[in-house]
Amino acid sequence: MSRPLVYRQLRQASAALDDVFSPARTDDTGEVFFMLPVTQRWLDQVILALTMVGHVAFRATIELMRDLFGVPTSLGTNHTVLQQAAQQAIAINAGIDRSPIDTGLHDELFQGPQPVLAGVDVLSTSSSPNCCNVKRRTRHALAYCGVRCRTSATIFSRSPAW
Repeated sequence: MSRPLVYRQLRQASAALDDVFSPARTDDTGEVFFMLPVTQRWLDQVILALTMVGHVAFRATIELMRDLFGVPTSLGTNHTVLQQAAQQAIAINAGIDRSPIDTGLHDELFQGPQPVLAGVDVLSTSSSPNCCNVKRRTRHALAYCGVRCRTSATIFSRSPAW
């Protein structure tokens, strides 16, 4: 593969991207479907949705924000947005009454290579489980990082990790 070939392909790809994302390019009817008021809060929600719903990597989120919206972001920005959302979720979860939970199902999830023990209420529906507790394995012991609940029965999966 020669250098001129690589440069020619790079120019063709760049021209194709410019054509596809050109502001002058519209659909056949030219109809605008809706207008969005884009605020910083809306951009933060996009970052959160891309990461949590779309499972998009931080660097891919940065590229999308730059290429699609023309908004420069950084790894630190993504991290801060996710940390703020996590703190809000902790506050919301702390206000949930878990006393009706009678039987808990426990299984491990993996956050990267790190096993995390998660508990779910047996009687809750699969579409909106009532999370009972979460334990994270540390080097020394299992440490609670969620909310404890008192159950009359606990069902664990058989797993050599625990």
